Amino acid sequence: MARTKNRVLNIEDNGNIATIQLQLDDGQLVKGHYKVFFWLQPPEDVAAKFDAMLLRPIEQTVSIAPKKKGRQR
Repeated sequence: MARTKNRVLNIEDNGNIATIQLQLDDGQLVKGHYKVFFWLQPPEDVAAKFDAMLLRPIEQTVSIAPKKKGRQR
């Protein structure tokens, strides 16, 4: 197996933005900034935080009363 020359150069914003260097098949080096739009598999600490938030009971619900039909005074 050939050794890849793809590199993660920098990670910012708590892992949401990364600077990556890729080597294409023809030998060109390409650098790019990538932003996370969604996790295919989140880090364990992020998954645990969201699981804890989703498992908590609902604290309050708010609704707007529908307007009464009929003549306004």
